[in-house]
Amino acid sequence: MNLKTTKKIVNSVIENEFLHISEFKEYKDLKENKEIVNIDNEKDKIYEKLYEVASDNNELIDDLQTAECNYWCMVARYYFKMGVIAGTTNLSFLKDTGIIEYIDR
Repeated sequence: MNLKTTKKIVNSVIENEFLHISEFKEYKDLKENKEIVNIDNEKDKIYEKLYEVASDNNELIDDLQTAECNYWCMVARYYFKMGVIAGTTNLSFLKDTGIIEYIDR
């Protein structure tokens, strides 16, 4: 298998796992985090007030909310991928912990 094919497979696996986590685990895991729930509730209140005070700009507010969501989804994808890369390339220190077997090639 060449490097290009390997990169494609790894990127597909990362994307698949990101989607799996965001679809099946994210809501359940995050709803138990009070800090995140409070921030989300605060954000919702702000959007409700925006809709009230600028009701003639609902489409613009929707566009802002969509852009914000898209931005944070891309940031999450970036950090997820960087975490996978760091986790799979910087694990040599684990050989000293005895927690995980280190494979040296």
